[in-house]
Amino acid sequence: MEKGTAMVETSFVKTPAYQWYPGKAMADIKRLSWEAKGIYRELLDVIWLQFQEGCCIPDNDEFISKELGCPLGVWLKAKQEILDENRPLLITKETNRFSMLKTNWLFSYGLWKEREKQQQRREQLRQNGSKGGRPPKSGQNQLVIGDEKAPESLLSLSLSSSSSLSSSSTVVKRFIPPTAEEVEEYAKTISFKLDGQKFIDHYEATGWMRGKTKIKSWKACVRTWKANNFDEPKERPAYTGPREPKLFMVWECPSCKFRNEHNPDSCDKCKKPIPPEIKRWAPKNR
Repeated sequence: MEKGTAMVETSFVKTPAYQWYPGKAMADIKRLSWEAKGIYRELLDVIWLQFQEGCCIPDNDEFISKELGCPLGVWLKAKQEILDENRPLLITKETNRFSMLKTNWLFSYGLWKEREKQQQRREQLRQNGSKGGRPPKSGQNQLVIGDEKAPESLLSLSLSSSSSLSSSSTVVKRFIPPTAEEVEEYAKTISFKLDGQKFIDHYEATGWMRGKTKIKSWKACVRTWKANNFDEPKERPAYTGPREPKLFMVWECPSCKFRNEHNPDSCDKCKKPIPPEIKRWAPKNR
């Protein structure tokens, strides 16, 4: 809104919040006392919540002090700082800067600019929505059904484009673990005798993994078992030759006659050193 013009609004929507600019605010309220700073900030909140449409509040000291919840004398003292003639933070009718201002009202030009900015932003979003919203990004195909006013670019999607999309897309099959009966039936088709439950237990223990790779085809695993003869019992040939007994170091202590079955430097019982010439190798089962 330009200065000196009348307030003209087609529609007004109240918003719950306004944007606070610390840099500008500090420059405006730096000269105020701590008490006046708090009162001024709370006064802006009261104006925004209760008098947002006009961004002004009645210049009634008793009314304002009650809304702020402070004594009348505290408000009058802060009011002198806020309405300082050199740089007033609130505008009155006497300044004659805005023709739409009412007499005996305190007007916040900063809140008014914030309100106008929010209203313009809301109106812009409404107009964009009536036009169909944000246009689709390049490379994204959309189809509009039942909208005669849709752009031709959206309605020009033909079956050829949809078929090309379907042909380019790959179908990922989900692995489903087989049952023991399915494993045995498939093993019969490739002439392989296989215990299906043994096959299932083996891969369930590993989470249907082969090393670090997830199994994609259990039938391929069955064929691998057949090629490597995994399910056939492996018979070890019986050993018919002589068995040599295992030998270990043994010696008898000459002092206490204790039989030692290892190779220390002293007897386990009397702890006396033993000369190495009396040590000999003997079978383990002796």
